[in-house]
Amino acid sequence: MVSTPSLEQLMQQVESLKRELEACRKANEKYHRVLESTYEGFMLLGSDLVINDVNKALLRISGCNREDFIGQSVDKFYDKTSVNFYSASRDHLSFEASFCSKSGVKIPMLFSRSILKDEDDAITGYIYFLSDLTELKATQEELKRAEHRYRNMYQNAVQAMFQSKLSGELIRANPSYANILGYSSPEELLDFKEDANKFYFNPEDLSRMVR
Repeated sequence: MVSTPSLEQLMQQVESLKRELEACRKANEKYHRVLESTYEGFMLLGSDLVINDVNKALLRISGCNREDFIGQSVDKFYDKTSVNFYSASRDHLSFEASFCSKSGVKIPMLFSRSILKDEDDAITGYIYFLSDLTELKATQEELKRAEHRYRNMYQNAVQAMFQSKLSGELIRANPSYANILGYSSPEELLDFKEDANKFYFNPEDLSRMVR
């Protein structure tokens, strides 16, 4: 015969459930607080790769509403032809792709995906963190332009310019330096590696420069 729990036992069970619910509520609040305070976009997906939740940062970056994401496949929001994989492992995937914003603007974005699993190691869902690479791409382009300007200045300078190791061996030289030394090109000059002292009228000049 199954005994009926006493009132005291029932009260204890109720209090235990209350504590568990409060712990779940606090964990849920902490989860949302962390996600809403980050500058990175966030997606929570089910095991079917359908979006269940997003954070405010992703709404701001994309110009979309929450309703635009919920229930949609993640593949809908990036151009598959632009995918450039960074790394891939069993539980983590990282790739760059053009994110399709609501206004139609293509945003360079880094997608970092991790797998969620239960106690039996079965996949229960996925999380995506999305980083806007617009400023990084702009900086990279500016660095390329600056390097191009420097290279043109270096190659076309009237002044002789060179870089060498402490041994005196040349690493690079511009056309003016090669011309002054009587070589037809910097490449011909750099091919000479037998005796770096040849480029100095006084061998002591090299030692003095090194010091």
